[in-house]
Amino acid sequence: MAQNNQQLTALSSNGSAGRASVISAAQAIIHAAQSAQDLYVHFAVNKCEIIVMRLFLKWDAIQEIPLQGSISFSELAVKIGAEEGLVARLSRMLVASGMLTLAGSDRVAHTHRSRMIAEDALFRSTAKLILYEDFPQPAGTPEYFDHYGRREPAGKTHTPYSFRKGQPDKPVFELIHAQPGLLQIFMEAMSRTQDFLATSYDASCIARDDDDQHHHHDADDVDDDDDEVARAVVVVPGDRRRKRPLLVDVGGGAGRTLKAILSQTPGLAPERCVLQDRPEVIERSKGDQDPGLRGAKAYLMRRCLHDYGDSECVGMLRQIKEAMDSNSTLLIMEMVLLPDSPPFCYAMDMAMMGIAGKERTLDDWRALTEEAGLKISKTVPAPGIGLSVLECVKA
Repeated sequence: MAQNNQQLTALSSNGSAGRASVISAAQAIIHAAQSAQDLYVHFAVNKCEIIVMRLFLKWDAIQEIPLQGSISFSELAVKIGAEEGLVARLSRMLVASGMLTLAGSDRVAHTHRSRMIAEDALFRSTAKLILYEDFPQPAGTPEYFDHYGRREPAGKTHTPYSFRKGQPDKPVFELIHAQPGLLQIFMEAMSRTQDFLATSYDASCIARDDDDQHHHHDADDVDDDDDEVARAVVVVPGDRRRKRPLLVDVGGGAGRTLKAILSQTPGLAPERCVLQDRPEVIERSKGDQDPGLRGAKAYLMRRCLHDYGDSECVGMLRQIKEAMDSNSTLLIMEMVLLPDSPPFCYAMDMAMMGIAGKERTLDDWRALTEEAGLKISKTVPAPGIGLSVLECVKA
């Protein structure tokens, strides 16, 4: 047993790939050993753990448990304003699932799993987004498919989420923006993923200014009365630049990824990088929205397209294609589903189905880009769970 533990520790310390190998191997053993009764217990425990974690995150109970040592049920009850009996029952459920541990008969303490959530505010936001009761219903309820038929949800409205909210005619993001609490959790969680995804592509080739001498704007694209160069990252005037934009981050949120790319890419001039997103998102980052920049060296779409169905994606890709020069590149950072992709990738596909989006295979991505008049010239696997960068050019 000790030797096995040492082997597991060695594997799990070998980055995300090592951890994935350990988890996959352990799950394979569990699945092979499970009986029908065990499977029933698995579903029941997982469902109850999610329900209790949702409460503990909403009530900030996880943060109230000390990182070192323990806290009594009565002390925790006072801190979160709940009855001691309720806290005891909920805590014991999380102990049974392995999220917390008992320290005596009436005290609870962190495990490695819960401590990660308590210590990291951004990770906590991500956990809240996954567990939040108003987060889009993964895949869709049986009632949704009874009503609309057994086919993939598609379109901006009549999604499983809007159906569950009783407002099927409303777009998903309009409903999310109407809920300040959910919107805050959503934005915090997205900033977490942006930080990670920013490190998954070498942008040094974009920084090289080797093709500017071959590029020109049409006369209508330049305002001769204003030679202002856009300020770094988030403040973006209109098409008022004589030099070619190097990187346009389309749907870039509050700009965290673009800032990270700039910090990691020597020579990439901030004043020639542009952030684009919905006005309300840009407002959160204290910047202005640019309506669209033509002829940039590279356009980046990072985890945007998976929010939408095929027809919407083709429309967006066509807009980018129309803005591109013959030597522009579109970088699509998305999951690419493979037969052996980790379960999380397929869980994400179910979550996206809840808002009529989807994760896609490489064949799916090829079909979308070809319909939009683009072609995938290169696929670059990225660190992380199933992520790749698809380098696209005009067909």
